[in-house]
Amino acid sequence: LLTIVLSQVFITVITILLPSYTHSVLGLNLNHSSLTFVIPGGLGALAITYYLPKVLKTKRKKVVIETGLLFAALSLITLAFLPWFGGLKIVIAVLVAVAIGGSIASIIVPSQTLLQEKTPAWFRGRVYGSLNFLLITATLIPLVIISAIADLLGVASVIGLLGGLILVCLIFFRRKGDHVLANGFGF
Repeated sequence: LLTIVLSQVFITVITILLPSYTHSVLGLNLNHSSLTFVIPGGLGALAITYYLPKVLKTKRKKVVIETGLLFAALSLITLAFLPWFGGLKIVIAVLVAVAIGGSIASIIVPSQTLLQEKTPAWFRGRVYGSLNFLLITATLIPLVIISAIADLLGVASVIGLLGGLILVCLIFFRRKGDHVLANGFGF
């Protein structure tokens, strides 16, 4: 549940920052945001979603989620350093968008599957109702804070910080993920 909420918060924050990033870092018209990020990201998500059932037959869902977190973090950190790539930055941005789309799919799909598997059928409605409530409330405060920080530090720096936060989540997931899956958050 927490993985799904956090990933949706990150998706929302990145979505809010992308137009500004496209204009200030890539130097493109805002109309090109969809061509640079949305369409390649969607293609990456579709490609991973197509292959995910085959991968999940041989790999644990936790490993797939960890891989998605790693690629998401590396992709965002790459976007933070993209201004130094010169003329290649648009091509790299498109490739990074494909990686971000794929990483989002490899985080959300196994997380949703785990949530459905671990939740008793009689309790699923409450869990998904709580999930929707958490998604709405959990995105409001980060959006306000991230927008203010982006105005102060710049969009590329904030995207790099988000990549660092995802790395912290990955470290937690690797160290405590099995325990949390088996026992909840009771440390």
